[in-house]
Amino acid sequence: MKLNRYPDRTGVAMIAFGVLLGASYFYFRQFWLIVLGIAWIMIPLFLTADSEEEE
Repeated sequence: MKLNRYPDRTGVAMIAFGVLLGASYFYFRQFWLIVLGIAWIMIPLFLTADSEEEE
């Protein structure tokens, strides 16, 4: 299965939501918010990574 090089609309929405979670850390001062935000951003980035061995 060949994965896309760039995230689709869902991936972009997940990244935007992760940025909002990370930004809400500065308002609520809860450490888990920034960790969850970073993890939420990384999910679509890992799923859309283009691997060289599949070519």
